[in-house]
Amino acid sequence: MALISKFQNFDLISFIEKKQQIYDRIPIFIFTRFPEHKNSETDEIELTISHREKPGQDFIHLNIKANLLFKCFRCLEIMNTEVTIDQSYELVYQFTESDRHTIESIQIKLTDDFDLLEFIEDEMLLAIPSSPKHDNNCI
Repeated sequence: MALISKFQNFDLISFIEKKQQIYDRIPIFIFTRFPEHKNSETDEIELTISHREKPGQDFIHLNIKANLLFKCFRCLEIMNTEVTIDQSYELVYQFTESDRHTIESIQIKLTDDFDLLEFIEDEMLLAIPSSPKHDNNCI
């Protein structure tokens, strides 16, 4: 599938040099590590990837929206949950010993074959609630 290879061999270097922005929709079924959250073959995530910069720093910004099905932790009924990600990640040419990798400051090494699809899946997995439940008292 061309879409998969487009995001698996993503050229971050060219992306920041050209200050690009990408808007796309990705079918949920291509993400293999959370099959229990697949709605159907027609469901997809909405994705915007953009370049941002501050003086001396480049960032890749992800904006992701997806509606996923979960079992409510309390009542065990199926519920629809919107998962959103709106996060920037610093792009670096090389990691140094002094770089501290924290959850608030994730650094990505610039490369011309970055697996952006796997990174998107990682970030979605981190955004999934560990104990999804209805907003109201459903028991």
